[in-house]
Amino acid sequence: MFPTKKYLFVIDRIESGGAEKQMIKLAQLCARKHDVYITSLYPPKGQANELIEKSQLKYVSLSISDSSIIGRVFNITARYFALKKLMISLKPECCVSFLEWSNVYSVLCSKGLGIKTYCNVRNYLSIQYGSRSKYVLKIAQAIIARVYPNAAKILCNSYAIKDDLVNNFSIDADQVDVVFNSYDIEFITQQGKLSVDFPLSFAKCQYQNFISIGRLSDQKRFHSLIQSFVFFQQKTGRGDHLLIVGEGPLEEELKQLSLGHNISIIDYQSNPYAIMSQCDCFILHSEFEGFPNVLAEACILDMDILSVDCFSGPREILSGGNVRDYGLIIDSVSSMDNGIIYPSLSSTGVDRGLVMALEFYVSGDYDRKEKSIDFLSKEVGDARWLELLSIQH
Repeated sequence: MFPTKKYLFVIDRIESGGAEKQMIKLAQLCARKHDVYITSLYPPKGQANELIEKSQLKYVSLSISDSSIIGRVFNITARYFALKKLMISLKPECCVSFLEWSNVYSVLCSKGLGIKTYCNVRNYLSIQYGSRSKYVLKIAQAIIARVYPNAAKILCNSYAIKDDLVNNFSIDADQVDVVFNSYDIEFITQQGKLSVDFPLSFAKCQYQNFISIGRLSDQKRFHSLIQSFVFFQQKTGRGDHLLIVGEGPLEEELKQLSLGHNISIIDYQSNPYAIMSQCDCFILHSEFEGFPNVLAEACILDMDILSVDCFSGPREILSGGNVRDYGLIIDSVSSMDNGIIYPSLSSTGVDRGLVMALEFYVSGDYDRKEKSIDFLSKEVGDARWLELLSIQH
């Protein structure tokens, strides 16, 4: 019988995103034999409270909220002291942090306390920060290069992210390990078989039903997806339907853009797998990703897939975990084991890469292969996490 250890999990926010889901799954894995606590730099809102309650994990609030611009500036320091106080009080052996602010805070707060800190990087940071401005990127590079080397380990969910940290943030390659996101394949498959109600126009579609899921933000490039889909419809004269599932700051703007074009936008659903299973093809059109959960879930549901070749994740997922080199440029629509991958040929407006992928998919020339999903299994992922975090089970 191994002694019980204390683990503290830290994340920026608890919302309905992929990082939160992966953190909670890992915390639940640890909680089978150990004492686990979770906290967030910002207080949970809306569905986050339900997510925490369902997880049956112990959530500890830092009791800090941003009520004004002055409050936000003050709270940068307040969060440091609140997290430091929590670490001193709990005395965890390990702190596992997710996303950049939490990684920085966790490493700094654990210094001198004898706590091993494991930082999780879930996005391709050069694009995430570089898309804002070159100055933001330089600041991020300076902070990460100075702080991250003090962590016990840096964990990424794709090899492209590891390469980015090593090549652009001066991180030692030996300090970085890669573990893909993992999934309960049986649960997702069973949920996909349940019935669901659809918007009427979607149910009556006699061509192809396409679906895309994600936060309605600039990163996911839904503006470009809608404009490209409309262009494709007008060019081919087809009557395909596009369903977008998500919430976010661009919701009203995107709904206006999609009016009259056989496109529906609905909020997040409690069981997205049932909706996905009723569609013909899943589309991922993001500017950047880490290891996109929804793309992996589309593979598990045996959907046809069109994915942009963004940094990072799609190459690894669509190749069945085999392609780890992002040095080779994909300049045309290509078939991979788990779907179709296409280059982004425009950052805004109509993306000819996506239009070509849509044309290739509906042409009948697409040679559909049996999907390779073993590398996505919960059993494979759990074993890897237990090894990396030195957890005895």
